[in-house]
Amino acid sequence: MIQHTAIQWYLGLPMRPEGTDDLDELLTPDSASAVDISPYVVVQIAGVGLAALTVSTIIEMEVEMRNISVFFLQASGIAAICIAVAAAAVATDNVSPIYGVALPEGYRDWKMITVAHEAGKNNDIRAILGNEIAVQAFREGTRPFPDGSVIARLAYVYKSSPENDAVFPAPQSFVAGDPTNVQISVKDSKKYADSGGWGYAQFENGLANQSAPLMKSCFACHTMLDRSKDFVFSHYSQ
Repeated sequence: MIQHTAIQWYLGLPMRPEGTDDLDELLTPDSASAVDISPYVVVQIAGVGLAALTVSTIIEMEVEMRNISVFFLQASGIAAICIAVAAAAVATDNVSPIYGVALPEGYRDWKMITVAHEAGKNNDIRAILGNEIAVQAFREGTRPFPDGSVIARLAYVYKSSPENDAVFPAPQSFVAGDPTNVQISVKDSKKYADSGGWGYAQFENGLANQSAPLMKSCFACHTMLDRSKDFVFSHYSQ
C-alpha cells in the first residue's frame, strides 16, 4: 500500500481510495460507455507488465548463456581432439626412413658405456649410452648383441673452455658445447636382417633426419667392422 501510494504521488496521479481492492471499483463513473481505467490501475498494470518483461528477459539471457557455454564446451572438446590427433601424427612420423626407428623414451637416463672424441670434420665429443640389455651385453662381452639392445650416441661440439682455462696455469680445458645430433642403434635380428640385425636413426633437435642416403650409409660404414664385433664400434669403458 505504501509503495503504491508513493508511485502515485511521484507521478502526480490520484490517490487510491481507502479500502478499494476490486478493479471494477477503480473504473471511472463513465466506464459504461468507454472502459477508462484510472491512472492508478495503469500504473499497477504497467508495473506488473514490466516485472513480467524483466523476468522473461532474465530467463532468455540465462538460456542464451547456457547455449553459449555448451557451444564453447563443444568447441573446446573438438580442439582437444584435433591437438591429440596432430600430436599422435607427429609422434608416428618422427621415425627414421628405411628403419622406422624412434627416439627412445628416457634414453638420457641410460647408463654410460663409453665416451669418444672425433676430430677432423666432425670435431665433436660423444657419450655412448645403452639400455639395460645393451649395457649387460657390453659388460659380459656378449656377441652378437641380444635382440632388444639399444645404443644411443650423443654428440656435442668439442670446444675449449676459457672459463676453466682462466683457473688453470695454461689452456687445457675442453668441454661439450651445443648438441649436434643423437644416433640410435636398435638390435632386432629378424626385423633388420638385411642390415646385420641393426636398425639406425639420427635425430637433430629431437626430430628424425629423413635422409634415406644418410640412413643407408650407417650400415655401409658399420659393415666394414669385424663381424665378431657385431657391427658395433664402441667398447665398454671400465
